[in-house]
Amino acid sequence: MANAIFSISGNLGGMLGFLLTLIVVSSFLLFFNLICESIVEEKRHKRIGKLIQQEFECDEDAYTILEPTNPNAKGVYDIVAFTSGAYYMIRCSGSKPQKIIVKEKLDSLKDI
Repeated sequence: MANAIFSISGNLGGMLGFLLTLIVVSSFLLFFNLICESIVEEKRHKRIGKLIQQEFECDEDAYTILEPTNPNAKGVYDIVAFTSGAYYMIRCSGSKPQKIIVKEKLDSLKDI
């Protein structure tokens, strides 16, 4: 009877150890994924920023890149808000050299 109790507690300890290891590894992978996504997004914004500066002939401080609120436009289009109050919806080409292939002026932020 005593061996059966130790056997059950040994299996339970092994399962808890496995679950703890699984939680730690998955937490690390999730954290690593978030860091990688932020690095990729930062590089993407820099690349798009250079294109905007060339296309609109403006400084880095003259615009802000926003995410569209429309779910159909997310990941496809970017919104450029200029300090002058103008808003543009842009789409960049996927091929290299990259260029802006869609440039549509918006009336207001409500159009996003």
